[in-house]
Amino acid sequence: MTDQYVGAPLPPRETRKLVLGRGCYIADVSMPGLLHAAFVRSPHAHARVVRIDVDAARRAPGIVAVLTGRDLATMTARFRMAPPIEGLLPMEMATLPTDTVRFVGDPVACVIGDDRYRVEDACATVDVEYDVLPAVIDPERAEDPDAPRVDEAIPANRPYHGVFAHGDIEAALRAADRVVQVRFHQGRQTHVPMEPRGCLASWLPGDETLTFWHSTQIPHPMRSALAARLGIPESAVRVITPDVGGGFGQKIPLYREELTTAAASRRLGRPVRWVETRRENLLASLHAREDIVDVRAAVRSDGTLLGLDVRILADFGAYAYFPANYMARVVGMLIPGAYRLHDYRYEITTVLTNKCPSGPYRAPMLVCSWVIEGAIDAVARALAMDPVEVRRRNMLADSDLPYTTAGGFEYRSVHPRDTLERALRAFDYAERRREQADARSRGTITGIGIATYVEPNTYGSEFYKTAGIPGSGHDAAIVRIEPSGAVSAQIGVVSQGQGHLTTVAQALADELAVPIENVRVQSGDTAAAPYGMGTRGSRGGVVSAGAALGAARVLKQKLLRLAAHVLEAPIDDLELAGGRIQVRGAPASAVTIAQLAQKAYLAPTDLPRGMEPGLEATHAFDPPPLTFSSGTHVCQVEIDPGSGRVTIPRYTIVEECGRMLNPRVVEGQLHGATAQGVAGALFEEVVYASDGQNLSATLLDYAMPIASDLPSFDVQHVEHPDPATPLGMKGMAEGGVMGASAAISNAIADALAPLGVELTRQPFTARRLGERLRS
Repeated sequence: MTDQYVGAPLPPRETRKLVLGRGCYIADVSMPGLLHAAFVRSPHAHARVVRIDVDAARRAPGIVAVLTGRDLATMTARFRMAPPIEGLLPMEMATLPTDTVRFVGDPVACVIGDDRYRVEDACATVDVEYDVLPAVIDPERAEDPDAPRVDEAIPANRPYHGVFAHGDIEAALRAADRVVQVRFHQGRQTHVPMEPRGCLASWLPGDETLTFWHSTQIPHPMRSALAARLGIPESAVRVITPDVGGGFGQKIPLYREELTTAAASRRLGRPVRWVETRRENLLASLHAREDIVDVRAAVRSDGTLLGLDVRILADFGAYAYFPANYMARVVGMLIPGAYRLHDYRYEITTVLTNKCPSGPYRAPMLVCSWVIEGAIDAVARALAMDPVEVRRRNMLADSDLPYTTAGGFEYRSVHPRDTLERALRAFDYAERRREQADARSRGTITGIGIATYVEPNTYGSEFYKTAGIPGSGHDAAIVRIEPSGAVSAQIGVVSQGQGHLTTVAQALADELAVPIENVRVQSGDTAAAPYGMGTRGSRGGVVSAGAALGAARVLKQKLLRLAAHVLEAPIDDLELAGGRIQVRGAPASAVTIAQLAQKAYLAPTDLPRGMEPGLEATHAFDPPPLTFSSGTHVCQVEIDPGSGRVTIPRYTIVEECGRMLNPRVVEGQLHGATAQGVAGALFEEVVYASDGQNLSATLLDYAMPIASDLPSFDVQHVEHPDPATPLGMKGMAEGGVMGASAAISNAIADALAPLGVELTRQPFTARRLGERLRS
């Protein structure tokens, strides 16, 4: 394969129509007879539903139907989360609650009508009588004997508890010269995609089929879930995903509102659309990240890390869209990060609270990088050592590979030390430390933070088996060479800005030696694309290109066989180049791909004996259990002592993600991910009052950074191809979040340490810092 396109920084094809204003999102999709849905939501964090009176709403102008949980119980199946995982308690969820609401924003009724404004007005006429109950908000109090139960089926509000160990942590703690204790409290966040959730369901009476336009990351699993919950054959459901305005993990589950919309369309025989408001998105869509991690690090006096003892408390919210151990287990497995560590124990406790349910958000394992990198810095402070020296003493080198971590992962192609040393040189670390000392002498509060991360990605099926988590990691593609010689492909993943349609086209153009202008990649329609597991876990680039390349290589062999027949030449003497197949050393003896395609489709009697007409292949690709990218972020912060405002004068990133299919796409993903990491460390937090009211349910209160809040990123790329994947690819879309969260947090800790101030809770907002500095 000649690499003309792979590695080229081509502009993503998907973006042109968007900047021209020609994108198509759920709110743009319309149909004759379209109805609109809106939801009545609980104003209480915890309450019994005494009565729901919908008569006034049903009589309102333009209202076609009002559905409650009791209606939907006869139309849909309950959701049960009960994978066979030791220590995990099963949880169930009705489509809409009938007896008890569990968080502010819990939907209790759906109003459907011919006009969105009328529907919203009618929601206000639904009269719900509640018996308000005490709420549990603080995850550290959720297991108290007198705490109210969020779910009556879950004793002590604890759906999961587990302890995992490697080596002998007690021996390591006894042998240590010093045991350093530190806490990491990651604030609750939410995803805030530019396009909130939305769907349009159209049931066709007589045909008895459902077409479901959906802003989702996983069209095929969504089809499976819809069919199961509606009790209809999966073949009767078609999911179409138009343009998706961001997902970040929030658009993975089948939510209750979406299932209700589909059930309403089926009952009414008309298309029904629901588009979430921004307030609903902040209030009642998926939240993420609220973890409290306590660490004891056993170390020698020279900084050598002997062992880690870790306790993880995860706030899971009110309902289970995912297994309650899923994200916390991955956090625990990944905490060893880039370091040599033998003796390791981690204990996981997941608790329910009366808050919006929690789930994955870009880099759901995020806290692991802050935990290990923050612990390394805490060790350095305790021993009066430079944090770089402690890292160098403990960090894995290429000579350690392959290496099996204390969390159970095998590192084959991961190079964190290379990124660390390059980042320190690019940042001019020694000079920056001298400048920091001078600035401190003048009273400036300034700190330097370092974070080296190992980002797991791709997630092949073997990973889920090893982790004891139900799931599959395969994906599939269909590649077809049309009679004209043009190349068409359908892939199972869908893009929310990752550029899959471009990067897959680059790989196919090189593999089939055709101009990229002749390659068209499509996705997002379960009636056309093969079954795939969707876009999540930084897997899309590897699995989509891997599946498409597998199918292209099948076609390539068929082309060579057909060309050998046409040219009357041995197949081993043929080569594919420049859109044609020629005899090696005799370029005049050649046939174009277009000519071969014409024969394959339109002259089947001219084909070799036994060859089927057409040029189409389907290939399923299951990647390695994991691939691992790595990187190092180094930054400098300054804190204003009066306001607590943080500025970031310098920010350096060196990242390694295997072979880059498209450096421009990689750069965009890295910038976006790093911005989200900075946002979580400094700005964004979902805040609940003690009675369970969400105090951050508008963008006036949920503080997202703007461009002027972010630094310029000095980025360098290193390529170490992974031998276990096609083209040496790795995923990379989440590492920027991991590096930024830890680097910013470490820089703030470094800035505050000379003042004797310690903060252990993100985000480090100006208010939080200012109050502490003035106290």
